[in-house]
Amino acid sequence: MADFAPVSPRSSATQPTGSPILTAGGIVLAIAGLYLGRDIFVPFALAILLSFVLTLLVNFLGRWSFNARGRAPSAVFSDEAVRTSGG
Repeated sequence: MADFAPVSPRSSATQPTGSPILTAGGIVLAIAGLYLGRDIFVPFALAILLSFVLTLLVNFLGRWSFNARGRAPSAVFSDEAVRTSGG
C-alpha cells in the first residue's frame, strides 16, 4: 500500500479565506449595484409577478372552456384594464 503524508492539524477548512475588509467591500459593492440597478430590476420583478397572475387568469379562463384563441386576448385585455385603472 502507498504511504500517505500525515495530515496537518490545521486543515484548509479552518484557515481564513479572506480578510474582513474584502468581505465588507463585496457586500458594499453588491448593495450599491442593487441600488443603482433598481430602475432596471424593479420592472423585471413586477413583470415576473404579473406573468404569474396572468398565467392564473389564463388557466381560470381555460376552465370556463374558452378556446385557445380567446384566453390570451382576454388575459391581455384584463392586464391593460388593471394598468389603466391605476392598480
